[in-house]
Order: sequence, then C-alpha cells, then structure tokens
Amino acid sequence: MNAPRTLLLLTVFALANNAVHADTIPSAALSPERLRCEYLVDPIGIDIVGPRLSWIVSSSERGQRQSGYQILVASSPEQLAADRGDLWDTGKVKSDETIHLVYGGSPLKSGQQCYWKVRVWDHQGRPSAWSEPATWSMGLLRPEEWQAEWIAADVEFTEPKPREAHNGYHSEFAKTADAVKWVAVDLGDVHTIDAVRLHPARPFDYQYKPGFLFPVRFKIEAATKSDFSDAVTVVDRTKNDVSNPGAAAMLVEFAPTQARYVRLTANRLAERDPGNFGMALAEMEVLADDKNTATGAKPTSLDSIEVGAWSLARLVDGRIAPEQANPGVQPEPASMLRKEFNLPGPIKRATAYVTGLGLYDLSVNGRRVDDRLLAPEWTVHEKRLQYQAYDVTELLREGDNAIGAMLCEGWYAGLLMARPPLPSPVFRLLLHLDVEMADGTRKTVVSDGSWKGTNDGPIRESSIYVGEVYDARKEMPGWDEPGFDADRWKSALVVEGDAGRLVAQPNEPIRVTREINPVKVTEPTPGVYVYDMGQNMVGWCRAKLRGPRGTTVKFRHAERLNDDGTIWPNNLGTAKQTDYYTLRGDGKDVYEPHFTYHGFRYCEISGLPEAPPIEAVTGRVFHSAAPEVGSMEFSKPILNEIVRLIIWSQRGNLHGTPTDCPQRGERFGWMGDIQAFGQTAIFNMDMAAFFTKWVPDIRDSQADDGRFSDFSPTPFDPNKSWSGVPAWGDAGTIVPWRVYQNYADSRMLDEHFDSARRWVDFIHRNNPNLLWQNNRGNDYNDWLHGDTLWLEGFPTGISAIPNEVFATAFFAHSTEIVAKMAEVTGRTKEAAKYGKLAQDIKKAFQKEYVDSEGKVRGDTQAGYALALAFDMVDEAQRPALTKRLVEAIRRFKGHPSTGIQTTHRMMLELSRNGQHEEAYRLATLETVPSWGGMVKMGATTIWERWDGYVKGRGPHRSGMNSFNHWALGSVGEWMWRNLVGINPDDSQPGYKHIVIRPRPAGDLTWAKGRYNSIRGPIESDWKIADGRFTLRVVVPANTTATVYVPTRQADQVTEGGRPAESSPGVRRSERGEPGMAAFEVESGEYAFSTPW
Repeated sequence: MNAPRTLLLLTVFALANNAVHADTIPSAALSPERLRCEYLVDPIGIDIVGPRLSWIVSSSERGQRQSGYQILVASSPEQLAADRGDLWDTGKVKSDETIHLVYGGSPLKSGQQCYWKVRVWDHQGRPSAWSEPATWSMGLLRPEEWQAEWIAADVEFTEPKPREAHNGYHSEFAKTADAVKWVAVDLGDVHTIDAVRLHPARPFDYQYKPGFLFPVRFKIEAATKSDFSDAVTVVDRTKNDVSNPGAAAMLVEFAPTQARYVRLTANRLAERDPGNFGMALAEMEVLADDKNTATGAKPTSLDSIEVGAWSLARLVDGRIAPEQANPGVQPEPASMLRKEFNLPGPIKRATAYVTGLGLYDLSVNGRRVDDRLLAPEWTVHEKRLQYQAYDVTELLREGDNAIGAMLCEGWYAGLLMARPPLPSPVFRLLLHLDVEMADGTRKTVVSDGSWKGTNDGPIRESSIYVGEVYDARKEMPGWDEPGFDADRWKSALVVEGDAGRLVAQPNEPIRVTREINPVKVTEPTPGVYVYDMGQNMVGWCRAKLRGPRGTTVKFRHAERLNDDGTIWPNNLGTAKQTDYYTLRGDGKDVYEPHFTYHGFRYCEISGLPEAPPIEAVTGRVFHSAAPEVGSMEFSKPILNEIVRLIIWSQRGNLHGTPTDCPQRGERFGWMGDIQAFGQTAIFNMDMAAFFTKWVPDIRDSQADDGRFSDFSPTPFDPNKSWSGVPAWGDAGTIVPWRVYQNYADSRMLDEHFDSARRWVDFIHRNNPNLLWQNNRGNDYNDWLHGDTLWLEGFPTGISAIPNEVFATAFFAHSTEIVAKMAEVTGRTKEAAKYGKLAQDIKKAFQKEYVDSEGKVRGDTQAGYALALAFDMVDEAQRPALTKRLVEAIRRFKGHPSTGIQTTHRMMLELSRNGQHEEAYRLATLETVPSWGGMVKMGATTIWERWDGYVKGRGPHRSGMNSFNHWALGSVGEWMWRNLVGINPDDSQPGYKHIVIRPRPAGDLTWAKGRYNSIRGPIESDWKIADGRFTLRVVVPANTTATVYVPTRQADQVTEGGRPAESSPGVRRSERGEPGMAAFEVESGEYAFSTPW
C-alpha cells in the first residue's frame, strides 16, 4: 500500500477507534502487534483463497498468555473502524494460537481488498485494545479472469550459429596415480600411420597448470582388429615420466604402421588436486604423412567425464583451443512496450497484475511502479510462472495515461551454466490493469495487439551473467508517458505464453536494501580506475559520469585483486560481469544497470578521460528482501567477524532462489548448500515467505521417478541429468522440515509430503538392502573436504567419507523426516511405515559401517559427524564415536577436514557430546583451514573453499573458487544454538516452547543474541564477571521456555536476587544435563545468576 493511502486509512481507524472505545478502555496486559498475512505485511495480490493470519502479543508482565482472540475482516476501512467485520467476524475464540489462523469468512474474490485487525484476551480474561489495522488484497484467482494476451515487440533476430564449449577429453578421476586410463580411436579404414600428436588440455574454466592432466606415463598401440588382438606398441613411455609439454602439442613419431584402431593407455596419471588423478587431452591426432586421419573418427575410452566442455567426442572433433560455449546467439536488445489509455473520471483504486517471460520493469506515467528488481524472478516457468501485483492508484490520473514496460532475457532466455541462451528469444509481457473508478464503474486495461513496441532503445543487451550494454544516446524521454510520438514503433505481436500455471509471488521481492560507498580508488594502469567497496557485495554500482558524448565507459567487477592492483576475474567462468555505458554527454549521465547483477568487491571503471570522484560511485546492494531478524555478538572479536561474513554471504545469495554463489557463471539454487545453511539462514532472516516460494521450485524440479534435482529451479531435464544426489536431493526433506520447526508450517508439510515420500521411495527402490550403494547421481560427497585443500603439510587421503557411508546416513535422515512429516499431517500408516524403515536403515548402517569399537568406515571427521548427527548409532556407542572424532581432528593438525555437509554437524555434535571446548577451539582458529583463517586472509564474506586464498601462495588453483559462498557459513547455526543458546523445540514448533542453553567456553566472557521469532523476540544475554555467571533471558509473551544455566552449584542459582525455583514464573525442570541447572519459565524477562 502506498504511503498517502496508508496515512489516510490510519487516520480513519484512529478516529473511529477513539470514538467507539472511549468509554470502555481495555485493561489487558497483552497487546497484539506485527500483523501478517501469509507471512507478509499488507501483501498485495495473494492467490491463497484461505489465507493464514498471524500476529504476536507483547506484554511487560511475566507469564502473560493469550486466552482468546477476535479477528475482524472488513471490506472497507470504514467498516473495520466501526468494528464491523462484514467479511469475517470470529467473535471471541478461546485459543492461545497467534499464527496461521486460516481465514474462514465470506468467499474471497479476485482483486478483493481486505482490511483486518485483531484483539486478544489475556490469561485473566481481560480484552486488549484492537490492533493497528492491516490489509491484504487478492490476486487473479482463476485463469479465465486474465483478460490480457501475451504480447511481444515485433522485432527481427539474427540467425544463430551455435558452437559448443570445448576443453577436450577428460577421464573420470582415480584415487591413485598408478590407476590405468585409456582412450582409443577407430579411424574407419586401415591407414598407414606414422605419428600421433597429443594436444594438451587448457581448460578455459579452470586455473590449470601447463599441460592440464597430461599423461605422465603412457604407451600407444596400433591394430587392425577392434579387440587389439593384433596390436603393435608403436610408442612406449611407460617406464619414465614424460616431461609435461605445457601448452605445446607433443608429437610422437614411429615407423609406418598399418592400423585402423589406435589406443593410448596411461599407466601414470597426473594429479589435479590432492587425491584426484586423471588424464585429459584437448585433441588426439593420428597422422599419415602429416595428414590427420582421426578427425571425426569414433572414439572409445575406459571412462570419461561428459559435462559442459568435456566429452569423449571432443577428443577428435578437430578443435584444439579451449573455447567457452558460443551458442551463436546475438544478444538481443531489451524490448520496449507501451500503451496509452484514458480514464474518464477520478480513480478510487487501481491494481496492475503483471508478469513476463524475461525480466521486466514496469512504469506508469513515467514513474516506476515500485522498487523491486529482476521480476518476475526465477521459477521453472514451463510449470509455474510468478506474477506480481502493484497498487498503482497514486500513479494514475483522470484523463490520458500511459504504461511502459521494458523486458530482457533474464533466467528465461539467458545463459544458465551449461544451458546456452535461447536463440531468437521473444520477450513477452502479460498485463492486466483493473481500475475501480470513484463512481463505482470499472475499467480494464490489458496487454493486447493495440500496444506498440520496439527494441531500438538504450538497453542493447542485458544478461544475468554477462552484464549490460547501455547506450544513453538512444534514450527516448517520455516513452512511458502520454503524448509520446511512437509512430516509428510497430504494433505489438500477440504470441503464445509458453508458460505454466500463473501464481502470485508469495515472498518479498528483490530490492535494494542498503548502499555502500567505496573506501578507496586506485589507478593500477593508466586510465583504469579500481573502486574498492570495502566489502564483497552483490548488486551493482550507480555512477555519476562526465565525458564527451559517445564515450563508452566500461565497468568490470571482481572479488579480488592481483598483486599489481588490477582486478582478478579468474574465478568468473562464463560470467563476464561487465557493463558498458555510452554517454549522452550532457553532464548529467547517471548509470546503473537493469537486468543483471554482479558479485564483487572491486569495480573497475575505464574509458573516461579522468576518474570519477570516489563519491560519484555507490554500491547498491540488493537481494530478496527477507527481513533480518537475528543478531548476535561476542566478547571474542574473531567470532564477530565470522558473523559479519555469514550475514553478508546470505545477503549475496538470495535472489529469488538460494544460490551457491553470486559471481561466476552458475548462481544456481544448489540444494546441498541451502540444506546445510538452512537453519543459519532462518536465524539470520525471516525465511518463511522465501521458502514458501522456493519449496514449490523443488517439486517442479523433481524427476518422474522421485529424484530431486541437484538445484532448484532447474533449467535441465531432471529425468536425464543433474538429479538424485545424496545430501543435495535431501534438501527436499530437510528444508521443509526446517520451515516446520521454526514456523510451525504444517500446511507446507502437507503439500510437500508426497514429493518427499517419492524421494525416499526412489532410494529404497534402488537399494533394497537399505545401504545407498546404487543410483547416486553425481555423488558430490562431502563437497570440498580436506582432501581438496592445496596446503603444505596437511595430510591427504584421510578426509573423504566413503560415498556409501555418506549416502546411507542421509537416506536414514530423510526417511526419518518423512515419518515425522506423516505424523504431523495425520498420515498414521505412513508414519509407522517410514519410521520403521528409518530404524531398519540405521541398523543396516551399524552392521555394515560401524565396528564394535565405534570406528565408522573411513575413519573420517565427516563420518563421525554424520553418524552422531543423524543418530545412526546406539546411545551407548556415542562416546566412542565422539572420541574418534576428536582423534580425527588431531590427525588433521587440529583443523576441520570436513566439507560443506558435515562441518556444522561436526560442530553441533562436539558440543552435544561433551566436547564443546574443542568446538569452540575450532571456531576461533585463525589459521587456514578455518573461518578465522578466512578472516585473516582478508575475507568479507564466507568462501567456497577453506583455502580459497592463502598469503604467499595466492588463490586456489581451481577456477571453482568463489569468495562469496554461504555453505561453510552454516557454523552460524552452532553459534546460535550453543554460544547464544537459542533453540527451537520440535515438540512445540514455531517457538511455542523455546530451549535456551548457552554454553560458555574458552576465553569467551560474554555473548548475546536476539532472534525475532514468528511469535516474538527471544533474547539470551550472558556474561562472566566478578566470579559469577549471569544470564538475562527474554521469552515472548504467550510462549514458555526451558532455560539451562551453566553452573557447578545448581542449588546456588538465583533469579532476580532470590533462589531461582522460588522466583515468580520459574520452576526447576526435570530435563537437566551435567553442568547445567534447568528451569521451566513462563514468558517474560529473567535474570539468572550463579557462582562461577
């Protein structure tokens, strides 16, 4: 709702409430606040016909709880102000519930505006005042109510000439250097051959050493029979290592030999990174009198990696140089569409419902309709396409009006990792504007053939990965206002929608949430200026520019600098992250992009006669604007730095999907990353609406046989690739369960249950012995564990958990969650079935992978962490596994060797199993590999790799080296649960009951945190001083908590200066644990103290 209308409504409500209630002032000690509908404040255009209403209650009294509520929903502000709920009046309902109250009034219609408020009764039966009013409006609920047609600008396209990416051939990885790999070529006919030329691979997407994975020892055989029974060894280099040829081809000559089949066998492999050995070639030529006979021949091999630029077929395709995918698609300019219309009188209310295939910006009478970016955001558009609703009342006027829309490729048509851009993309708009006139009549304006369009505007191209090209000389002032001369524009084309079901966007939009200013500008080379934002951020820069007309300014973006001060773009892959702006030259040029985003700390600007002043450049940070609800702080500075890195990484990876990274040519909703980071994300931000949007993306990306995709939404066919991976697919059970734990959202579980069940059934069907040994997709394992480090002195080969151990643990965990989902949603038979299956999987795990002394196969940190976290062993075995976990940490020089799936679980299990001091020691390490090591190496966001950069060594040699990757930031969950001490309770989800259990450790003398839960703010604030431990706790009204006070003298714990158990609202708990005194408390603020 816009500000002027909000102020007017509040004034009406206030005056009416004062008049009605002046003689009956309530005396309740409770106050209803923070009203939300479907998790959102005053949402516009929702499509849930039974929307859920929520609020919190606040009180300054201890033990206050809600005993009843009354909701009024009215069709107008005046009705609501008069306490008339003409749409719904619940009357007084005896209930303490404050969340997810399903609307039960008159059936709601498309476009309907609803005004609501609530009052509550406290536990003494006293009513509160009515809350401040809130609103929601309905979207278009039935497809036939969309009177609009899909339209597109009538433009010409360049015929594409596609060319696939090329690196060459790459074997699968082996674990040892002496593993054997071979490739062979069928020349089709017998030739007299006399040489073979081997072209070393030089992958464009990997920071390679010269001669990437060139065979160290090998032989070449020639034969006329396909089984090589008559093979002759023409080259034998199997006894000694071959000198790596670097970038040059290696020619090996031999006596002329009759052959149709040629085979190269490597018996010594090169090492890519610790523990990964393989063979790669860009091209293999078989020469006959210097003529290559192998181009287009049929290759075979022992194995090969078939993804992206690597393929067995590329061994003989005649291409030698590395080359990124070039679909031959000429980037298309943004489409511009406009429509003029007349409104014959004053306007009461107007709502625009809009979506696009491609990203869109919408304006009315020359003004943007709101501040959201990158709409309609990313979904599997063939199944589900989001639309947005806008209140445009204040933008319209009596008389002539105009609507303008710009559209560009976005996720719909642009390059997406291995998916090339769509050829000849048609950017499409669907718009339905409903106007309610002051006299009660209605007018509808829709997208149809009466619109006009062009692509001859200033945005010449704009891509999520690549960046934007903008020519300000082609701007058309007034193009989205009435009276503009559009004679040269063509009539819009009415086109097919190419989209699935239209759904209202259920979460907060992507919008700018903060601006940051550069801290420094340098000129590393003449005319090239580098602006240091001081923070690795995600968004773009707005720049005020001066220069001659026609000057083209280039903006490049990177996360790091080279030693010479130039930017380091080596980790970007296919994402150029480059914008170009051509000046108007009127001294008023101000540029910021439109349909792209960048991950960067450094912005390089070139092409100008002189550097723009440092104050002329502003970093605009934007992301899905989920409210930030958590904050924590510690006496240990390194922990505060880690917290800052975590939250900045979260800001950088929420763009309609939970991405892995925001800078390189990927930026996908990788399931494994958010599966690990999910609880940390929830503690930091209110993720309820975001996950309400994203969990359907999981379902839309699921394969027919139940496999979940590796990322959601997916641009690929999950039936064919990128699906079914342990821990990644398990996000399809774990994330919805996290939503239930933290927000008590049983509706999500009900909607998602069948999808989650099908995932478990897929695993079970393919592994009837209950050990996940088959059908594991790409088998990422505990991604980026210690064996992938490039560090001197650290042991290799001891970090990777065996794949089947890793997978089976997740199989059990997901099965157990499905059983819990079934129980919550009333599916009794399924709860019993999957509960038994989960226990049977655990028994199979113990029998196969855990010996009698508590050794988990592989003897890795990761293996013990998972076995403990998922309760894969009996209680009696836990001490033995914990001891072995600590020993595994010692073997890795006292550092974590875990990857993204097991690091936070290891930390949690150390604290849960009596090794909290060891967890704290790991958390506060300042040497690589550790979180503190990242800080000391200059990180301002969490890195993808433990050793992404090391002083003296430089960046990791892998091109897969993001410096903004939230997965390892999942340690935030451990901080919240153990240092601050705030925990949800599954038995009373959504923080109806809270567990507060801070665990002091090491040199930590104080910690404090505040989490604004769905039921209200929770606080834990403790310190150690003057020989005492004090703990201040805030428990929201209408909730309860179990508070654990660390103490060696349980009978000496006080609250408010008196013995704790005699304090109002406090009683001793039977829960307890060693070193802790536990108390059950009602809502309110408490101050516990104990000798220390």
